[in-house]
Amino acid sequence: MPSYVTCAYCGEETDNALARCQNCGKRWEPGTGAANSQVVARRSSQTGPVEYDPKIIREFATRLYAQARAQFAMWTVLGVLAGLIAGGAWLEADPERFYGGVLLFLLLGGVGYAIGSARAFTLKLEAQTALCQIQIEENTRSK
Repeated sequence: MPSYVTCAYCGEETDNALARCQNCGKRWEPGTGAANSQVVARRSSQTGPVEYDPKIIREFATRLYAQARAQFAMWTVLGVLAGLIAGGAWLEADPERFYGGVLLFLLLGGVGYAIGSARAFTLKLEAQTALCQIQIEENTRSK
């Protein structure tokens, strides 16, 4: 998505990545935002000003929680499958060492569970941080 700036010389909006006004041809340093090295105005690709909408942040948090559940399930299943494969290979190689194969299965299943739990926790923490920001805004909003 291109970033637009208003040229300080001619007043026309142009793509900031070009470092040159498409209307008057004046140049500026890339990333400074305007022909005279001062940013006059920026706008997003949307029309009008962007307004705060807590529903978007709540939707983001909901999606993070869904992602956390999926990560937990995926890593647990992958750990169990890896344990089944490794444990089965262990038993195939030496059927008399049954407990070693079971132990390998449990170990890899536990590793998958631990990784899934850690990743899910990180995503849930990010969701809670976003929800906390909504609550802070609601508490500090001037009435």
